[in-house]
Amino acid sequence: MKKFYFLPALSLFVINAFAQNDLKKKPALGFSFTLHDYKTAAALRSESLVHIVNDKQLFKVKNMEAGVGINYLKGLSNHLDFTSLFDVSSFNSSLNCEITAGLNLKLLPDNYIAVPFVSAGLGASAYSGYFGAIMPVGTGIQFNVSNEVFFLINARYHIPVTQNANSTLFYGLTIAANVGK
Repeated sequence: MKKFYFLPALSLFVINAFAQNDLKKKPALGFSFTLHDYKTAAALRSESLVHIVNDKQLFKVKNMEAGVGINYLKGLSNHLDFTSLFDVSSFNSSLNCEITAGLNLKLLPDNYIAVPFVSAGLGASAYSGYFGAIMPVGTGIQFNVSNEVFFLINARYHIPVTQNANSTLFYGLTIAANVGK
């Protein structure tokens, strides 16, 4: 007799726990300030990371080009978000446009204040009439300001997939807010 009452109570608990754990990110739009380091990324391809760190070439703002971007984000599950970015920056006094789409694999769901993630995706770049394919991979952290607004800080390495694409160290600061329901 006790087993009969225990099983329905357990099933209600499990169903309730899963219903409350649906913490997928709602569709969100964001604005990004970005930095692109083409010089250090090119040096990484020809020299070792140890050499670049020893020469203090890493994270030099003078090697970076500023850009701005528009993001779209949407949760696919509690720990996986779809993300896309359209970004425009300057490179050697010419415009560089990139569009990327990828996934952020989050260590924690969105109900935490700080959520670390790793990211990977595919993208396309256009520079001075040349088009190329890139594969951005990186890491970052998301800070939840409220249930509807959050900041993302990320660092990525854009691996050139085609000959016309440049390798890039990419740094981004994004503020995003939920749109719709």
